[in-house]
Amino acid sequence: MRRGFSLLELLVALVLLEVGVLATVGMLFLAQQNFRRADLTLRGVLESQWIADSLAFSGSGGSGSLNYPWGGVFWAPTSDPIGGILVTASSQGRADTTAWAFAPERAAFPPLSWPDSSTGPREP
Repeated sequence: MRRGFSLLELLVALVLLEVGVLATVGMLFLAQQNFRRADLTLRGVLESQWIADSLAFSGSGGSGSLNYPWGGVFWAPTSDPIGGILVTASSQGRADTTAWAFAPERAAFPPLSWPDSSTGPREP
């Protein structure tokens, strides 16, 4: 009876190890791409919501755009009967839409019945 591994067994083990290492590297690359995409989506959502809120609060009704290093934010009036402004954000490299927000024509904020903190609650 011989002890140890044959050359063929060692080659099979090394091939399996190589496949595992390559799969791990591939998953790390895919995770990096997903983190980048999530960062672009988060930036797009925050900027488009911020612009939609600003447009709704100010009552502006025009179209426009802003460019950022990560992409751009564009807004224009909608053509549906509800009205309002549609704000979209797109990434620079892929030129696809990462987020959108809707700004109604008339904003319901700031709230009209907001209590003043300096005087306390209002009496009915």
